[in-house]
Amino acid sequence: MYSLSVMFLLVGMTTMMSCKPEKKIIGKWKVTYSKGMDDDASLKGEIWTFKDNGKFVGDIWGGESAVTCNYAFDKKTLTLSGGDLDYDGNYYKGNCTITLNVDNLSKKEMSLSGKVVDKYYDKEDRYYDTDSWNVSFELEKK
Repeated sequence: MYSLSVMFLLVGMTTMMSCKPEKKIIGKWKVTYSKGMDDDASLKGEIWTFKDNGKFVGDIWGGESAVTCNYAFDKKTLTLSGGDLDYDGNYYKGNCTITLNVDNLSKKEMSLSGKVVDKYYDKEDRYYDTDSWNVSFELEKK
């Protein structure tokens, strides 16, 4: 009887662990709807990849090359930061953080909405400014 109880406990724990929302996000997702990143360029059709090592790869600006950055996911919020979102241009440097609410997440679909915050400075760190805008995305699992 004790062995049977331990077996059921282990099976239950394994099942619960395999259903973690963090695991659902890993893989390739196709953007089916986007609003707010750049109103002139749609991200529709772009492929976003969430790797199991906490890295994100995908075009988030529309028409530009893919961005590689870090992502953090805590069941309700997805944050993209670091990597290519930290930049050092000819006249200014800065960093961008994208914080998204996970409105819906299933094995096949994901809906996100939130805010992009872009902070930038001049090369001497004398001038500081922030831009921010709202965004929303719908994606389907590839």
